[in-house]
Amino acid sequence: KEWGGWGCTFGDDGSGYDVAYRSFCAIARCHDGRDPRETSLTGKVLARLGMSQPMQLIPWAYGEGKEWAKMADLAPLCLEGAAEGDKVCSEIIGECTTALAGSVAALRRRLFGGEGAPPIVLVGGLVSAENPLARGLQEKLRTHGDLRGSEIIRPRSEAVLGAAAMAQKWGQRRNREDRC
Repeated sequence: KEWGGWGCTFGDDGSGYDVAYRSFCAIARCHDGRDPRETSLTGKVLARLGMSQPMQLIPWAYGEGKEWAKMADLAPLCLEGAAEGDKVCSEIIGECTTALAGSVAALRRRLFGGEGAPPIVLVGGLVSAENPLARGLQEKLRTHGDLRGSEIIRPRSEAVLGAAAMAQKWGQRRNREDRC
């Protein structure tokens, strides 16, 4: 069955691109006054891109040949800001973790119905490392009504091998339970 992974044009909740896109939106809102808060994110992004003014982000974002990966590369700046206590960055990370937990819950319902609590394996660039997004996602997964009871696993080996092994073990355990 197909689920998620449709890419940045369709949302790609919680991805590096999503974090960076939300960061750019926040920078614009803070710069023009729609959000009156100060954020370290503006300075971090401008410094990384060698710019001095937020308006310089516009041609960069719409520049010819702009690849989604160049935007996604800026996501760690938001994670850094959140770790430092920047409220704007923390809000962005919170929105992303809520969206990711909702996506995981939807996948669980689609694959397993309302039955059981399959393990959740966290893989991917941003959730594999120790950072505010990974911690926030783990907390949301533990407390999400549809996901309570699921074991959250951070793999120690290549992600695809670990995910396949866990799915196989969970399926075998479920088959044994069905026979009883």
